Amino acid sequence: MERSVLVFGAALIVFFLAAFLISDRIEASSMTSDQQSYKYYTSIQVKQGESLWSIAGHYMSSDYSDRDAYMEEVRDLNHLDSDDIHAGEYLLIPYYSSEYL
Repeated sequence: MERSVLVFGAALIVFFLAAFLISDRIEASSMTSDQQSYKYYTSIQVKQGESLWSIAGHYMSSDYSDRDAYMEEVRDLNHLDSDDIHAGEYLLIPYYSSEYL
């Protein structure tokens, strides 16, 4: 009898803890999804010493999983086979904004 009460109590604690953690995540995700972001494109001129890595660090947002994903999109948009870019070139780059333009 005492053991079943302990098991029931432990299961109840685990249940409430899991419910709390799940509701916390749902609330956090709904807060971020309430703010809609819009994808835009702009053209930039590559400056001396810049790389796709540094451009990604400057222009990418949390809408991308990581810097490599952003760089891949920039390569695709500009039909680049590698990460080689040169000062003076123009690149089309994506960016997100919460403002509808």
